[in-house]
Amino acid sequence: MPEPTTDEQMQKVRTFERGFIGVLVILTGTELGLFAALERAGAPGLTAAELAARLGLHAPYVRFWCETAYALELLDADAAGRFQLQPNLGEVLVDESNPRNLAASLRFSGLEVYKDLVRFPEFFRSGATFTYQDHDASLSHAVADITKNFYVVFVGGVTKRVRGMRERLGAGARFLEIGCGAGALPRELAKRYPASRFTGVDSDRHAIQRGREGIAAEGLGDRVTLLVANGAAFGEAASFDYVSMVVTLHEVRADDKEAVLRNAHRVLRPGGVFLNLDFSYPARREELRQPEFSYGVMDQYMEMVWGNRHLSIPEVRALVERCGFRDLEQHPFNQGAFTLTVGVKPGET
Repeated sequence: MPEPTTDEQMQKVRTFERGFIGVLVILTGTELGLFAALERAGAPGLTAAELAARLGLHAPYVRFWCETAYALELLDADAAGRFQLQPNLGEVLVDESNPRNLAASLRFSGLEVYKDLVRFPEFFRSGATFTYQDHDASLSHAVADITKNFYVVFVGGVTKRVRGMRERLGAGARFLEIGCGAGALPRELAKRYPASRFTGVDSDRHAIQRGREGIAAEGLGDRVTLLVANGAAFGEAASFDYVSMVVTLHEVRADDKEAVLRNAHRVLRPGGVFLNLDFSYPARREELRQPEFSYGVMDQYMEMVWGNRHLSIPEVRALVERCGFRDLEQHPFNQGAFTLTVGVKPGET
């Protein structure tokens, strides 16, 4: 492979700079409702002055926002200077009920994680950590927003991939999620499987409170329970048919990971199933540039000062097996960005 030229290296760094500005433009557009207003207006669009008037914003600033968003190919414009959202960007930037929407993800990294990222030189010098629990409620709410659609992968793909899971939930089972956040997954599963009962535990009291409010609003209080609890100690032995961890294992302290999984084994009934869905992380340096590992690598960097540590795919498998699970399977999801690890507690169901 030929050595990159200085011009090529400059272009690469300029691309990073353009992306950084692009994120800021998107954050302004989502926070002020600029994208949503253009989406509602439809064809033929709005001039910058009309857009500013509709939202009560300073017209000169809106003009420059529109022109920059046009340059970044977020907006299109006609000869009369009317701007429109580019095709299919509405579901990506406006409709937050859509699983493909990225607005919450950009708010999370651009508004919440950024507060920590700018302090990285300080952390690098001291070696200090600033744990998730040290943050205020705004981070908890941002995490709830960014993870609220993860259940789509679980409900749509995981329950289909795990042999007999849909039938077992349909007949009536007990399901525990460790690290449930605001409980999006148990709440959605409860709607689909009324014969089953669902429990979620998390150490984040802000998320649990938000989830309980959702449970009350949805009328699910008789079948969904959310608790502030330690996943390494919660639960009666042999009391659940399924235990899941969804984008949670990497957030468990390195010294506690094995204790959490051993507890998952303890609370499962014989024949019960453990499911871990998390970002895929590479086992070898040569894999760091492979696209399927991009999410895991970037997430590890953003969250390292929280004390979070990702395990590689083989390390996850070894940990699950070491904690007593058998018949292990690992499956890629979302073009390999996530890996599902499934293990069974030995014994008859």
